[in-house]
Parts: sequence; structure tokens; C-alpha cells
Amino acid sequence: MNNYNNFNVAVQQALPINKTNYYRLLEKNSAFGSVKFILECCQKLELKPSTFAHAASIFHRVYDNLGRVDYDKFAIATASIFLASKVNEDPIRLKDLINVSQVTLNRQDTLNEMTNNSWILSIRDTIVQCEMFIMRVLNFSPFTQLPHPFLLNYINTLENWLPKEWLSITPLSKCAMSLLQDFYYSSSAIRYSAEQVATAVLVLTFQIYGIKIPLIDDFDNWYKLFSPDMKVELVWEIIEEILKVFEVEESLKDFL
Repeated sequence: MNNYNNFNVAVQQALPINKTNYYRLLEKNSAFGSVKFILECCQKLELKPSTFAHAASIFHRVYDNLGRVDYDKFAIATASIFLASKVNEDPIRLKDLINVSQVTLNRQDTLNEMTNNSWILSIRDTIVQCEMFIMRVLNFSPFTQLPHPFLLNYINTLENWLPKEWLSITPLSKCAMSLLQDFYYSSSAIRYSAEQVATAVLVLTFQIYGIKIPLIDDFDNWYKLFSPDMKVELVWEIIEEILKVFEVEESLKDFL
């Protein structure tokens, strides 16, 4: 524990702390604020949606392991992005990550420091140390099976069954992937298997558009075509967890 405390002190000394919107959001809901920061950085760096999902998964797994021990969440989040880019073979330059993450947190101070080599090296060392810290916490197993390939496969299969006129006005893939991305604001996203999350997101997407699968007699259990062993109670449990994300977002709207 002493080594962890020393690491945390080093992080806090290296990373500037300023009460930007992100820090105010963090005080209200640390997980939501941290994942929002991860998403914004991934989008600015033009990383794949699956890289964001890996980064959010890594972040949630780290804090599930740490329990109540308090660390600089933005340092952990930044290192999670860097590690996720390696896991997902979506490479980025560490310098680009430093610039994007620090500008996102504190634009003016970061712009003033960009020519300060000692500052850049300090941040670089912090992220590298943080990455190694994460690897130890995760027992050197950062990879997580994501729901994305399952979900895309399910949608592609079902689109072959649906009338083309429906598909032309119903953005199923876009809606489903958006719901899946939003689910990663919650740590619940990593508490179910990839297949279970994909199935629940698929069911919710079809519920939103009121679509029924042609030639299927059992309208309530059509998802069993993909997940025959998944109980309907579990499907709705996961859907409820997804919908809770939007309730949290609504409660934080003054800080977003």
C-alpha cells in the first residue's frame, strides 16, 4: 500500500490540478466524469470506438480492484487510453495523448507549457508509470472481450430478414452502437459477458424502433436466436442498467 500511496503523490505533483468543468463533474460522479474525459480524448485523437471501449473497460476494472483507495482519476484515465491503443492495435503517439488530454483538462495552462520540455517529460513519465501501475493492478491482463463484434454480427444477420424500406429509414447500427458506447459510462458494462451486453443492446434498439422480426412466432424471445441460454430477466436487467446511464446524465446536465 505504501508504494501505491507514493505513486499517487507523484501523479498529483506531475499533473496540474485546476477546477475546470471536468473536475467539478468528477466531484459529482467520478466514474461518469472520467469516462466522459476518456471519450472526448479518444474522439479528438480519432481512435476507434472499440479503443474507447477498451479504455473505459480498463478504467472500470482498475477502480473495481482498487476499491476505496483514491488516485488521480484523470491520470488513470489517460494511461488507460494509452494502454487501450496498444491492446486494440490502434497506435497513438504519447506526445499527442499528452497534448490532447492536458488541453482537454486545462486548455490555457497547457498551451502555455507546450514548449516546456521538462513539463512534457514529467507528464510522459507519469503516464508511463501509471500504465505500469494499471498492468500490475490487472495482473498483466488488460484485454477484455468486447460486445462490438457480436453486436455487429447480430445486426447484419437481422438486416437480411428485414424489409429494405425499413432499413432505409431506421439507423439500427448507429443507434445500437451509440447505446453500447453510452453503456460504458457505467461500470456495469464490464460485469456481464460480451454476448449478454450485445444481446441486451440489440433488444433495446429494436424496442426503441418498435420493430418485430418477420417470421418469428415468439416475439418476446426472438433474441434467443443468438443467445439461446440467456433468460429474459437478464436481458431486462442489463437494459435497466443502460437506461440508468441516461438518468445519471440528466442529473449531471448542469455540469456537462
